[in-house]
Amino acid sequence: MIKLWVIAIIAANFAAGPVFAKTAGSPLRVAIPYSLPPPLLIMNKDKPEGIVKDYVNVISKHLHRDFTYVVIPKFRIHEMIAKGLAELNCYTSPLWVPNPEKYTWSKVLFHKKEIIATLKKTPTSLADLKGQRVGTVLRYIYPHLDPLFENKRLIREDVATEEQNMQKLINKRIDYVVADEVQLDYFLKENADKKFVVNRMLINEYPIHCLLTTHDASFVKAFNHAIDDIKKSDEFQGIFNKYK
Repeated sequence: MIKLWVIAIIAANFAAGPVFAKTAGSPLRVAIPYSLPPPLLIMNKDKPEGIVKDYVNVISKHLHRDFTYVVIPKFRIHEMIAKGLAELNCYTSPLWVPNPEKYTWSKVLFHKKEIIATLKKTPTSLADLKGQRVGTVLRYIYPHLDPLFENKRLIREDVATEEQNMQKLINKRIDYVVADEVQLDYFLKENADKKFVVNRMLINEYPIHCLLTTHDASFVKAFNHAIDDIKKSDEFQGIFNKYK
């Protein structure tokens, strides 16, 4: 059902072209990767909800500008943006994007904490995992782990989503997975009735930005001003607290 809804949205928007080439009041189309785990993305009757949509809605309100949402495969986001099917991606980082200089980047929204999750004893460093299989997501870039995968010090084991990795972990089909701390906390809350303890080791923190296709200085200034206002008012923290 998600894929059907995604295709319908893309088809409806294909002929529209880049929003910044249209009138100033046109809705901005925001790309959301459907591989994002809850609570970053929660699909409710084929409609996107969750943390990413919530904070983009707040930015939209501060800008007095309508946004629409396009849920698409993560590995097709840049293709869709290049084709004019979306103008914003608000869960990304210059570290994850090829040719980041091609785009305009907003101020930092928040920092993503990437961790190793395990049911075993907490590792003290990545060296403790030498030769181990590590659960990852297909086509995801892991700047601090990819060199270890390439030289075979760690064994990369891909699945389609981070949620699938967590299921593999708690069912003891893999000992270590890469996880987002927000996603892990939400997963543990949703599975609080189950008898397991997940230990974690922080790998790195990544700054999360909005990627914008426009280079219009006045719009970028207004966009960043909205982010500053939201962070000062603690609205971002309120959104994250809602899902704890």
